[in-house]
Amino acid sequence: MSLLDRIKSAFRKAPKPEDDPVVTIFGVSAPLSVMEKAAEAMQAESANRVDYLGKAAIAGHESIAAVRAGDLDKAWDLYLDQKSLYLQHANQWEWNAQDTIALTASLDKNLANILRLKGRHHDALPHVLYWAAAQAHRPSKHHGQKIRAYFNRCKLKNTTLDEVTAFVALSAEHPDLRAIQDKVQEWIARG
Repeated sequence: MSLLDRIKSAFRKAPKPEDDPVVTIFGVSAPLSVMEKAAEAMQAESANRVDYLGKAAIAGHESIAAVRAGDLDKAWDLYLDQKSLYLQHANQWEWNAQDTIALTASLDKNLANILRLKGRHHDALPHVLYWAAAQAHRPSKHHGQKIRAYFNRCKLKNTTLDEVTAFVALSAEHPDLRAIQDKVQEWIARG
């Protein structure tokens, strides 16, 4: 039984308010016994969970250290481990697709940086575009700056920055790294 189902069950089985004082916590009013059962259910649920975010943070710190040490292949692997841990966290907590993609794609900026440091600018661009598209629900001028910088490094003569930013805006609804990589390959083929 999921946590939500247990809480709903506790509300259905709740005694009448005259038998149980009503309390308000975080704007939710319910009988005290229901709040206690909900708290117990949450504690039991969290006791069975793995701390994927903690493990992801460790992988993230190690990847930063690997980049600083110049071990870019190790950093790449650690970022992919971190991404996998983020996915496991999102799955464990039943996140929706948009939030899951936003979390995991946050690492694509770092992956793009590794590719940039290796001089692989055409491979780096899709990662920055994916990162920006996945974060479009939280726009930042930083996205535009990164897109411009990575686009300029690619020296695409027959593709404009406006075309690239329009594509990112279109991709924001359903960010797809593979589709973005295909589009960048199309731009590269145009010269």
